[in-house]
Amino acid sequence: MTGFSIKEYIRLRRLSVAAETLLSSKVKILDLALRLRYDSPETFLRAFRKAYGQTPSAFRKSAQEAALFPPIDPRSPATASCESGGCPQPRFAYYREQTLWGRSLRTSLAGGKNLVDIPRFWDRLGDSGLLSLDSSECFYGVYDEWAGEDDFTLFAGREKKTGRFPVRFTVPAARYAVFTLEPFDPLQATSLWNSIYGNWFPDAGIERTDRLVDFERYSGDFGRMEIFIPVKE
Repeated sequence: MTGFSIKEYIRLRRLSVAAETLLSSKVKILDLALRLRYDSPETFLRAFRKAYGQTPSAFRKSAQEAALFPPIDPRSPATASCESGGCPQPRFAYYREQTLWGRSLRTSLAGGKNLVDIPRFWDRLGDSGLLSLDSSECFYGVYDEWAGEDDFTLFAGREKKTGRFPVRFTVPAARYAVFTLEPFDPLQATSLWNSIYGNWFPDAGIERTDRLVDFERYSGDFGRMEIFIPVKE
C-alpha cells in the first residue's frame, strides 16, 4: 500500500527524526542515537552520513534544512496519488530559523490590488540592486501580517546584511512542504500557488500550521523557485 517495506520505513523515519532533532534542539548525539534505538553511536553515525552526506555533528553546524520523511497512514488520502488535475507533489523539510534583510510592501488581495502592487515592487527592487546576488545566495519573498483574508505584507529579502536594505525579518523554524518550480516562470508560479491551495491541500489530508508564514525562495540566478508552506506532522 505504501511502497515501502516495514524495515525501510522504520529506517527512513528514524533518520528523519534524527535530522530534525539535530537542527531543532541541543540534544547530545549519543543520547539521540540511543533514543532512536541504534545498536551503537557508530552505527548511527554511518547510517546518518550515508543518508545526509555528513556526520551528525557537521550537519548540525552547517545545514539550513533537513529533508524529512513524514509518517505514513495507509488509510489517509495523503498516501495516494493526487487525482485532481495539476496537483503538485512536494518534498518535506525542517527549515532552521533564517534572518533576512530587505524591504517590505503592504498590499491586498481585494480587487486584485496585489497583482498591480507586487510587479511594481519587484521592479523597484531590481532598480535598487537588491536582486543582484551571487550564485551561492538565495532571495526570499515572505508573506506575513495578514489582516482578515485579504490584507498582507510581502517582505522581500536576502541572506546577507547590507546597509541599503535595513528591514530585518526572521523566517521561523518549522516543518514545511516544499514545492519546486524549475525553471522559474512568473505565470507558472501563480498557477502553482493556486494548485497548492486549490488541489493539494484538499486532497492530501495534511493540515497547515496557521500561525507561521508561507515563503518563496529563489536561487541566485532566479532559475528555480521553491514555495515553503508550514505544515503539521
